[in-house]
Amino acid sequence: MSYRKNFEIVQLLTVDDWKSKAEDNKINNPVWCLVIESCGDKATFCKNEYFGEGQSSCEFELKTVTKDGVTCPDCLKMISNIKSINIDTKILKKGK
Repeated sequence: MSYRKNFEIVQLLTVDDWKSKAEDNKINNPVWCLVIESCGDKATFCKNEYFGEGQSSCEFELKTVTKDGVTCPDCLKMISNIKSINIDTKILKKGK
């Protein structure tokens, strides 16, 4: 039986820069980043940028997916690097 976990992805639409005018904060061609939980709050996987209520004033779109959806080149590279790690399952079974 295959089990697939839902995960969240985020598209940051503006940067959190209080020094600039609001129209200058818009991100051109935003990408979808994998969301991780860091210190109890949501952040992007690639840059550990926090977003959400009380964390940042950036505008964002958040969605839950079961497969695909990540389009951020940095996130994709990090995911690929993690997937390339070979885990010896014999060692894992001995630890039980």
